[in-house]
Amino acid sequence: GTTTPACTLSVNGSVSMKITSIDNSDSTYSITASDHIILVDSFAGAVAIDLPSCSGNSGRIIIVKDVGNQAGSNNITISRHGSDQIDGSNSIAISTNRGYVQLVSDGSQFWHQIAKEGVS
Repeated sequence: GTTTPACTLSVNGSVSMKITSIDNSDSTYSITASDHIILVDSFAGAVAIDLPSCSGNSGRIIIVKDVGNQAGSNNITISRHGSDQIDGSNSIAISTNRGYVQLVSDGSQFWHQIAKEGVS
């Protein structure tokens, strides 16, 4: 260890995050406190996902990815909680096959898209 760390957490190795797999039979899926990566099988139909509240989740990162290769036809719609916003919108949609979005909470009112592909 060090007595003057350069950051709060330092990992010298790999990191594993919880993966949750869902499909249209789980729609509307409410993201839980333990979810981090959500793999969505869009093959059989559209999927709706509800975000948790921004409040109390400052810095929380959520990743949603289309693994069914059908989001172009069967959109994956991600909706806000309460009066929270997703970059100023009430909802966003993954509308491109194999698309994804990575969101981070400001802990107050906004989920921010920090990485995305195929999102409208």
